[in-house]
Amino acid sequence: MLNLMFLFHKINWPKMLSVVAAVLFLVWAVGCQPTVPSLRNPGTNVTAPQLQVEMEALLAQFDIRKASLEEQEKFRKLLFDNALLVADGGTLNPIGILTSLLAFYGVGSAANDTRKAVKKLKTK
Repeated sequence: MLNLMFLFHKINWPKMLSVVAAVLFLVWAVGCQPTVPSLRNPGTNVTAPQLQVEMEALLAQFDIRKASLEEQEKFRKLLFDNALLVADGGTLNPIGILTSLLAFYGVGSAANDTRKAVKKLKTK
């Protein structure tokens, strides 16, 4: 059996406490990632990569909604311009209106596809 008194006499306690404190600090510093409250769920904490994913999802959602607003404004302007053209006594250009409507449909479907892709990424 080892003589425990021999071990206690040979250990330099200040150095030993410093080493233990340093090891505990390193375990805490490396093992515990910093967290902040979530942007979507304020009751939960997220790490930096999770916060980045949330931010990208919010920015994508912002872009989709902004594109939708711009599409609505363009459609409103198209209707208003055509109404002014007819009110001025000019003729209505159905091919121009059809072309514009098809372009708006294309922009709308692209925004819808982007929205679906973002929703699919959020569910992963």
